[in-house]
Amino acid sequence: TGGITTLTASGTATTYTWSGSVVDGAAFAPAATDTYTVTGTDVNNCVNMASIMVTVNNLPTVQANATATVVCAGDMTTLSGSGTATTYTWSGSVVNGAAFAPAATDTYTVTGTDANNCSNTASVMVTVNNLPTVQANATATVVCAGDMTTLTAGGTATTYTWSGSVVNGAAFAPSATDTYTVTGTDGNGCS
Repeated sequence: TGGITTLTASGTATTYTWSGSVVDGAAFAPAATDTYTVTGTDVNNCVNMASIMVTVNNLPTVQANATATVVCAGDMTTLSGSGTATTYTWSGSVVNGAAFAPAATDTYTVTGTDANNCSNTASVMVTVNNLPTVQANATATVVCAGDMTTLTAGGTATTYTWSGSVVNGAAFAPSATDTYTVTGTDGNGCS
């Protein structure tokens, strides 16, 4: 469906007229399988006819699927095509059914091709959210045993969680030298 063909008559006639409003030698897109008849007329006004059948195959159905349409930078998603096609090829060098980490928000198009070599397309947009910025701060990074320090986080995250059961912004006395890690999570769930 939607493909273009051109019907051209030949022989000893001087004029050729096609059925179905087809113009000899002009490309057109047949809507359905049909038989087209050409009538050839020569200089003696003698007429003869010939016919040709043009088969119109339906386009395959194609759907674009994603395991996740919204991801955080660095996270993976898998795109897969489905429908009545036999092969599915994605834009952007994406491999059908293989996980990948998109670099930026983009729309990916899958082309499905069936056994008749007819193709159809579908698209899916994958949104990539940036990771929040996170800074780790301490009122003191060197303390004596029993002394207090306060760890606070800053950046573009909305919540901050520290390792070692440390509470963000609350003073505590570390029991030993340690490295504390803060994880900041934003409104998109990116950390």
